[in-house]
Amino acid sequence: MKPIRKLTVLCYCFFACNFFAVAQEKYSKVKISVSSEIQRKLAFDELELDHFTTEGNYIIAELSHSQIEKLKKTTLSFKVVVDDMVTYTTELNRKQSAVKDINNRASLQMTGKQVANIITTPAAFTAGTLTLGSASGYGYYTYAEMVTKMQNLVAAYPGIVSLQTIGTSYNGQTIYGIKISDNVTVDEAEPEVLYTALQHAREAIGGTSMIFFAQYLAENYAANAEIKGLVDNREIFIIPCVNPDGYLYNYTGSNPATGGGLWRKNRKPNGDGTFGVDLNRNYGVDWSNCSGASASCGSSTTSSDTYWGTAAFSEPETQAVRDFSYAHNFVAAIDQHCYGPYFSLPFGRPTLHTLSASDVSFYSYVPALMGLYNCHRAGNSPETVAYEVAGGIKDWLLLGDIGVGTKQKVYGMTGEAGGGAFWAPVTQIPQLCKELCFQNIQLAFAAGSYFDLQDNSDIALTSLTGNLSYSLRSIGLGTSNSVTVSVVPIENIQSVGSSVTTTIGTYYGTFSNNISYTLPGSLANGKRIKFAWKVESDGVVVYDTITKFYNPVSLLYDNMEGSLATNWTVPGGGASTKWGFTSSSSYAGTQSLTESTAGNYGSSNSRTVTYNSTFNLSDATSSWLSFWVKHRAENCRDKLQIQVSTNNSTWVPLSGKNTVAEPNTTNGGTLGGQPALTGIRENWTRELYDLSAYNGAATLYLRLQFTSDGDASNFAYELDDGFYVDEIKVIKSTAPLTTLPVEFVNFYGKLTNENKVQLDWEAYVDKEHDYFIIEKSSNSTTFKSIGSYKGNPPYRFLDNSPENGNNFYRIKQVDKDGHTAYSKLINIPYLNKTGFIIYPNPVADVLQVKINGTTNDQYLIRITDAEGRVVKEQFTQPGTGAVYVNVKVQSLPSQLYIIRILNNKNETIGIQRFIKQ
Repeated sequence: MKPIRKLTVLCYCFFACNFFAVAQEKYSKVKISVSSEIQRKLAFDELELDHFTTEGNYIIAELSHSQIEKLKKTTLSFKVVVDDMVTYTTELNRKQSAVKDINNRASLQMTGKQVANIITTPAAFTAGTLTLGSASGYGYYTYAEMVTKMQNLVAAYPGIVSLQTIGTSYNGQTIYGIKISDNVTVDEAEPEVLYTALQHAREAIGGTSMIFFAQYLAENYAANAEIKGLVDNREIFIIPCVNPDGYLYNYTGSNPATGGGLWRKNRKPNGDGTFGVDLNRNYGVDWSNCSGASASCGSSTTSSDTYWGTAAFSEPETQAVRDFSYAHNFVAAIDQHCYGPYFSLPFGRPTLHTLSASDVSFYSYVPALMGLYNCHRAGNSPETVAYEVAGGIKDWLLLGDIGVGTKQKVYGMTGEAGGGAFWAPVTQIPQLCKELCFQNIQLAFAAGSYFDLQDNSDIALTSLTGNLSYSLRSIGLGTSNSVTVSVVPIENIQSVGSSVTTTIGTYYGTFSNNISYTLPGSLANGKRIKFAWKVESDGVVVYDTITKFYNPVSLLYDNMEGSLATNWTVPGGGASTKWGFTSSSSYAGTQSLTESTAGNYGSSNSRTVTYNSTFNLSDATSSWLSFWVKHRAENCRDKLQIQVSTNNSTWVPLSGKNTVAEPNTTNGGTLGGQPALTGIRENWTRELYDLSAYNGAATLYLRLQFTSDGDASNFAYELDDGFYVDEIKVIKSTAPLTTLPVEFVNFYGKLTNENKVQLDWEAYVDKEHDYFIIEKSSNSTTFKSIGSYKGNPPYRFLDNSPENGNNFYRIKQVDKDGHTAYSKLINIPYLNKTGFIIYPNPVADVLQVKINGTTNDQYLIRITDAEGRVVKEQFTQPGTGAVYVNVKVQSLPSQLYIIRILNNKNETIGIQRFIKQ
């Protein structure tokens, strides 16, 4: 009866549409053979072709039903490639939504060119008290407003946010903080990260940005898989205001309503008519030890802004931070200051201490990652602020007595930001908060197991079967460093090999391997291939979407092993002031291309190297530039741009995979919103540029241009090693970039009363369809075939032996010519011991719950939304053995929910998540 019911609906729609509106004509994608100019002219004359593509002696066009009827009356031969473009596009968009989700999950690492387009402003981030009389709609939060915002966040998201009492200030103000984690009331064995701000009371952006950060995590927890993975596998502690007395004081006197005061220290009386201690000179490493350093290091003078107090931890505020740190197992921390822009790293007194090799690796890679969009530079205190600092929090975190008896090393640093002012204009608040939010997220990732993956395979695949190679580097502080890498097929990939799990035993250690692939046997040269590298470790999943081509046309390949003049033209000048080949570093072989062949680059430089030929993209359907690069440059100030031109006069910078294009309104950079490579990447990284915007151009020029600023500041690394480029390649495709259509309409499963999993699916099939393969996995990554189905609908398969735990299923559709397509993924949990299972999932109306009890218990079924708010509760009847309950959920809004089963002792026997459709 099911097909008849579908037919009835379709008929009703047809008649209804014709009564009230003219029905749209069906369009199909058609491949027309035009082996001669006469046939080509005939096609254009009869069909009035407008938009189309060509593939050899074929024209590929989307034609209406009427046009196809005309085509049938000609002598032209043709083939319908896609019968119904509307249905095809709908399904393709569904698939692309999944791809977009993969891309979004990788966005915090790889995509997006400006942080304003990556970090959205939280809905709860409403205007605080305005400073300096501005009416921009944003302002800095008073301390009372910060506390209210924290309390509101706990009320809205009690499942992942809790309010923390850190201690009490000298004047009796409670120092509050919040914890964000999935099981927020439980101290789990997860990496803990500490974020503090407003030790210096006038550095206003610190507190407001920390509230923004907390709100962003909470609001994006349910919707952003990357944020959810982060929150579920970290314990994040945020103290927006360590110095409430000093901050409150900045809202008194002439600034009672708007703030803007410039008081720095706390407000404890010093007994001589002066007030306050510099809290960031009051910690227990190198306290008061400024021998041989400048006055900014610290002072014994009570009236000084850097007065270090009567003893280490003499102040109630630093005692509160110390005791809070004693009670936790922090592995990383940042103390937010302003006004930067830089990260001040250990040590405050580098003349007294030395970093270990692993410390150097962490403090090189992670700040560079954190500073990708806020354009921060990084160095120790003399390198950044040009003076030494004694008794600062960052040194105590790294060297102090945290974890007495079993020293707990905490990788601490000081963040500086603020647009060059203690109270930056409030118009800059949203931008500054987004920059610092991105920064803070990266530190949280780096606190646990976290990896940098580089795709090592060429952009051009030359074989239908082979291996996709990759390299991993451990960049997180996680102790296990166990990681699983897999390939997720997206476009024109028939199958891939099994995932690879390994353990990298040392920090910053590396591992290289490959995963096999098979492309469809009939795949034409020039076709696009897409997949995603999936990297999983300790619950955190990161995706990196990769584009390649099968046997594209190669327009340029230079491995920098020959002569520079073979492919490149360089303007005159000394060898040290222009581009050239160097043997000091290379990705492969012995040489690379660099902008400065004799040491560091200079200031106020503009150095260009131009490809001495041009590219013909007149017939291109896609075109790409690929190369490997490593660099050390002053972040957002000294940069490399890849530029193209169609007339050798007007040059346009290209946006690549790792370029940034910040407007630099708050950080003094020189990017001006134009894309460039900048900052530090000390490891070779593949860079990709999509040139498809220039498809159709018969002449395209290419050049690399390096520029450095005038170096007005005293930053230690203003002049650095520069850029190295190797293995440069330009390719194009002239083939239509069509993809294999996904024809699945629906796929769902359920657990039967006989403890079997019943799988049902619907699919549109054509004469090319051959059979289905049913695949199963316990981890959603490594799948195995458990059966096949060849025949007519209804399509159904029984798994007689579900695994205890998660059972992930997908259906693989196979055409007669080897083309394949996958269904969506579904999960059917199964428990054969005390616990519970739910089905179907996703659910539309009624959620069926099976509880495998062992005692005569009554159970409470509690459903909460992602924020922890209870939306439904239902008791079961007492009974032993399996208990079956139907829970009506049709009235619930469509979103993610959490279901908990509690026994009569109020003990939770299980937690699962489900999606209400």
